[in-house]
Amino acid sequence: MKLDGASRWLRENVDVKFWDTTEEMWNDQNWKYREEIMACNAALGLKSKKSGMKHISYWGAVEIEEWAMKWLAKGFPGYADFGNYFYAAVFRSIWSESHIGGYSDKTIGDHVEALLGWFIYWTLRYGAEFPERAHNILGMLNQALFNAWVLDTFFPSS
Repeated sequence: MKLDGASRWLRENVDVKFWDTTEEMWNDQNWKYREEIMACNAALGLKSKKSGMKHISYWGAVEIEEWAMKWLAKGFPGYADFGNYFYAAVFRSIWSESHIGGYSDKTIGDHVEALLGWFIYWTLRYGAEFPERAHNILGMLNQALFNAWVLDTFFPSS
């Protein structure tokens, strides 16, 4: 997969330890809100062990350019879910040395989607304000995913 400017920026400016810290945050939240998460799982008919990260990942999607709107997620205009396999491939191309890169595509995809979803949830639903650094990281991650999707969709390597 060819690297675009956003992927390059992420590789140069976001240390792989960022993902370790993010994973620790999800684990801490799972323990802190375990009873609430289990109650939510029960209400939704899900297994009790489903994590909070998985719930947040449902909010995760890539913001897409207007010209690509025909591929948007239903009910969430301006966003599309490219799928865990795709998110994992992009993740591995940027942070190949991360231990998270050794997880299954589904789990890596959940990590990426959860981070995007966390940001979407807090900013759109609650109007939360984040530092410029957070906007830069998530904006570049979003752009890297979108750029890679465009390249793979319209200019496939095979």
